[in-house]
Amino acid sequence: MRRYSLHYGGLGMVKTALIYPPISDPTSGYHSLCCLAGYARQFGFEDIDIIDSNIDSWLYTVAPEQIGRTMQYINERTAQLQALEQPTPIEQMELFYALKVQDMNFVEALPAALHTFRHETEFFDYRMYTSAVETVMLWMDALSLKGFPGQFKGFSLATTGFFNIFSSLDMRDTRITEVISQPFTDYFRNELIPGIIIGDYSLVGISITYVAQIPFALSMAQHIRRSCPEIRIIFGGTPVSDYWKYILNKTDFYAVFDSADACIIGEGESALVSILQALKHNKPLPASPNIALHPRYQAVPDTSALEIKYEDICSFPAPEYSKLPWEKYLSPFPFIYYSPSRGCYWNRCTFCDYGLNTDSPTSPWRQYPLDKIMEDLRTLAVTYKYIYFSVDVLSPALLLKLAAAILEEGLDMERRSGWRNTGRLNAVICCIKADVPPSRSDLNPATNGY
Repeated sequence: MRRYSLHYGGLGMVKTALIYPPISDPTSGYHSLCCLAGYARQFGFEDIDIIDSNIDSWLYTVAPEQIGRTMQYINERTAQLQALEQPTPIEQMELFYALKVQDMNFVEALPAALHTFRHETEFFDYRMYTSAVETVMLWMDALSLKGFPGQFKGFSLATTGFFNIFSSLDMRDTRITEVISQPFTDYFRNELIPGIIIGDYSLVGISITYVAQIPFALSMAQHIRRSCPEIRIIFGGTPVSDYWKYILNKTDFYAVFDSADACIIGEGESALVSILQALKHNKPLPASPNIALHPRYQAVPDTSALEIKYEDICSFPAPEYSKLPWEKYLSPFPFIYYSPSRGCYWNRCTFCDYGLNTDSPTSPWRQYPLDKIMEDLRTLAVTYKYIYFSVDVLSPALLLKLAAAILEEGLDMERRSGWRNTGRLNAVICCIKADVPPSRSDLNPATNGY
């Protein structure tokens, strides 16, 4: 069955779900899917939903009935482990984490922690905040007992232990990815899949930002494929592009992302629109720039190099932040990521490998002009007071002009940045007041370096 919704003139419109998988920062929604949805809307594709399964899956685990089931399993498993005369090293590690969380009253402690994260007064009470963080970190240890003991490092995955998230051999092994994803399997089966079926989607796009999301994204796609075989599934994001760039045998790439009909390599805006336009007109998935089709869609295996396109970012509309479930995040204020540039103007540091490239360390450098940044900030500041500049670099000259323009206009906003300090930014940082919720560094290891 092909899934379309009627649009003006009877044209078929592709109903799309863009999904952000576990596990990552729970304090805000990432902006990659918001950017894609905003871009696609320019071409008439408005029937796009964003599903932040990162926050949804975690909140599913802290429902009272799920807490009860998890702790019942841990207590039963603890008794089994303690009865062993000579537990193996793995069983000893399992027992260590079980005893670590056994006496926690999560049924009361977790709702209190969520309230602290979302309540402005309690959030800035250091004692209450640190207690809430400790509770949540212990809950991650508890959840790890459904997968590999101790597999979580906060809201990420440990990079040492029972598996290697950087290994294509491990990530193509469904026995490993299923165990890693076991803490969220009930969510996949009982909430995500029914929602996809009810949503009547034709296309599901899964955006992977961090390597730690790969096993969960792969497992999620396998659940979707088994339950909804007629739905088209695509992957995108930085780790997907890294796999494509570095894997020597492209057959191994498709072995990892076997559940996908196609993967978007590099920047995804034009590629997504190409796929939507093909599905709208009931055509095969296109072999357009940045789109790596699964071999099952290739009559003859394509051994030529994939054509890569870099976007004209100055033509982008503001991202569709309104599609995110702001009431669910672990923060008293909604704050957004904003990216007015891509790539790096140095683009010659060989240790840097961020973004798809062919013959240079990172992607070509592009940035918005001052007028576009100010136009976006005027629009965004009406709804979102906290704006996080999520970029690799902005030119110091532009930053100085931006600081002056914000002060002159008196925009009611707070900002924090993720750009590199090139030595001339102190004046800018002093000019623009910075005050975003501290959960950025406390709860999300991915941003600790900023």
